[in-house]
This record gives sequence, C-alpha cells and structure tokens, in this order.
Amino acid sequence: MTAKIFRSHDRVPSVPESGLYRQLLTEWVDLNTTTGPRNAVTRWGRLEPALAGHTRPADIVDAIDKAERGGKDAILGALIKLFHDGHQLAGRIALQVMLPKLSALAKHSDHGPDNVWTEDRRHNAIACFWEMLTDYPISRRPNSVAAGLGLETLRLITTPRNRPIAVEIPAGDRTLEYIENNDGRETGHQVIGDPGTSGTIDTDATLDTVVAWGVKRGVIKPVDGTLLLDAYSPTRRDCDFDGAAARAGIKREAARKRCTRARERLTIAIHAELNPEAATQSA
Repeated sequence: MTAKIFRSHDRVPSVPESGLYRQLLTEWVDLNTTTGPRNAVTRWGRLEPALAGHTRPADIVDAIDKAERGGKDAILGALIKLFHDGHQLAGRIALQVMLPKLSALAKHSDHGPDNVWTEDRRHNAIACFWEMLTDYPISRRPNSVAAGLGLETLRLITTPRNRPIAVEIPAGDRTLEYIENNDGRETGHQVIGDPGTSGTIDTDATLDTVVAWGVKRGVIKPVDGTLLLDAYSPTRRDCDFDGAAARAGIKREAARKRCTRARERLTIAIHAELNPEAATQSA
C-alpha cells in the first residue's frame, strides 16, 4: 500500500485489504464534494491566516504536502487550534494529512497476541492519533508539528494500556451528535444493541443510558462517564464544566478535556455500531 492512495481527493481508490481505509477514503471524497466542508474551509481563512486562499479540505492537504517545514507547521498548527476550538472537520483534515504515517505505524506496531491482526492495528493507530490530537500542546510545540504528531501517536500505540479499538472516525456532517443536545437525545431512528440484554437501545435514549452503554462496552471509563453526566446534566440548559470540575476535585480545563475525549469516544463508538456495513458498502 502506497501513500498515494491517501491523496486521492476526487476518486475513491481501490483498497481491497482494508475496510477501514476504504471508508475513510470514501468519506474524504465526500468531504471534498459537499458544500458544508467547503464553506467551513473558506471561513477558516478569515480566522487563521495560514489557511487563507483554500476552498476545500483537499487544498489544505496539498498545501501542507508542498510547503517547506515552516509552512507545514503553520498550517497544521492552525488546524489543531481549530480542532481544539471544536471544529471536528479540522481534526479530520489533520488525520488525512497524517494517514500515510499512521499507515506505516500500524504496519510496524504488532506487540503481542492481543494486537496481531493488521486491520486491528490500523484501527488502533488511528484511534490513538485521534486521542492524542485532542491534547496536543500546539502552543508549546509549534515547530516540527508533523513529526511531533507521529511521535506522540507512536507513544500511545506502544503504551501497554492501548489495545486495538474497532472504531470509525466521525467526518463532516455525518458525525453523530449524541451528546451535543442538552437533553442528551438524538432525533434519528436507528438503534444500537445493548451488550447486556437481548434488546436494543433506541437512539431516543437519555444521556445516562448512552453513557452506561459506553461504560459497559469499555468505550469510556466509569469516572469519565460520571464527569460527563455531571457536566451535561439535562436539568441545566448549558454544560457546567466549572461545577463538574469542582465536584470532581480537578481543574476546569482538565474537566473540559476529559469530557471532550469521552464525548468523542462515545460518538466514534456509536457511529461504528450504527454503521457496521459501511466499509463493505463503500468497497
């Protein structure tokens, strides 16, 4: 598999050996032909000078590939700042930039009987990248950003606690916003299976049901589920990071980051649960 397949912006290349890559590449082509992402990229140019002049996600990736080191750092840094400010698309573009590196890391990250399958290693590498990107200290490390992202992802991959996680990265308007609604509900009609029962959980389920599902599946830790429920309590109109942090005995920023990670992990896991055949259909 060559890095060139991750730079196919307008046509989905054939990747018979990886359902995960097929899905990511299909999503990438969609992002470059959909109005929403194009409009977002145009708006970013007014927020981040390094992103000015681009009209679609692919333009940003191509600009990074062509730029000298300083230019690469500026553009990647701008994407990371936007991602930290809540722009999921910016993180997805950063992922596309790094996919050749992540593919290489996955190929050489077999560390025992729990991580022997190639596709599992690919899932794990991408999940580790997404987790790392959430906390990447771009303000303290504005130089050699691509190298830093690769090294930090490798560190997570090789940490014993990490095991392959079969997830899909949310992209564009298809990102499930399970916890974005104040009452913790989703308006769709799909269902997810409850691993502890023979029934299903409708997506009209309350936030506490979704969190309980995530804890039971091992998607999030119980302590983070508790923090998430506290911060996003349906009895309040807005999330309360200050109160949740005080009650947990941690700083507000730490509470916000932990809630963000937990929310993203739940979104990714639910997306994968609701779309088990997506990779096959995109082949």
